[in-house]
Amino acid sequence: MASENVLPEFIRIVVPQEEKDETPIAGSRIERWVKVFCGLVSSKPFRLGYEKLAASKGGWPRGKYDPATGEWEFAEAVMEETTRSIKVFCGARQFASLRARVVALLVEMGQDLNQDSVAYETRKGLHTIKIRRS
Repeated sequence: MASENVLPEFIRIVVPQEEKDETPIAGSRIERWVKVFCGLVSSKPFRLGYEKLAASKGGWPRGKYDPATGEWEFAEAVMEETTRSIKVFCGARQFASLRARVVALLVEMGQDLNQDSVAYETRKGLHTIKIRRS
């Protein structure tokens, strides 16, 4: 039986540790973005619970986009990256508003930390956002 105190939704915000050229990002720059996201979820109107998760390694196949076919071709090699993340728990009514604010901040973070894309996870899976350069 599920507990009544369990919040039905979550967003896990992924904070990268390396720039797109694999140069390590200074810890102070990473911590600044962790604080920005923690500040968002602890401010009005959210005041939500969150967990700052330790650095973890993830791996996925490295892909190459083919514009002619509109499909991705994946190499056999697996790309590994160390990330830090923040997992935020929220109610269903807060989810859409929180997600919109998180996405806007992720794009800003991606530009600041020299990323090609940024990611967040919900119950529906991992979502990536391509960073456009101005």
